[in-house]
Amino acid sequence: VVRRSGSRDILFSQRLDSTKNVEDRGWFDVSVSLADYAGERVHLEFSTQSEKQRAEHLFMGGWGEPRIVTPRPKT
Repeated sequence: VVRRSGSRDILFSQRLDSTKNVEDRGWFDVSVSLADYAGERVHLEFSTQSEKQRAEHLFMGGWGEPRIVTPRPKT
C-alpha cells in the first residue's frame, strides 16, 4: 500500500522457488485485509521480482485478476 504521504506498507510477501519446489508452481489464492486503510485514499502496488536476472524471463510470476471485496452492509 502506498499512502498519500508516500509511505509504503508491505501487506503480503511470499518467496517461491519453482525450479526446486513443485509446490511453488501454479496459482495461489491470497487474501489481505485492507481494514487498516478504511477511509483513506491509497494506491495498491503489485510487484514481483526474481533473484536471478534470467529467471525474470523464464519463470516470472504474476498476478491474475486481483479483486477488492467489501463486506455486505448489515441489515
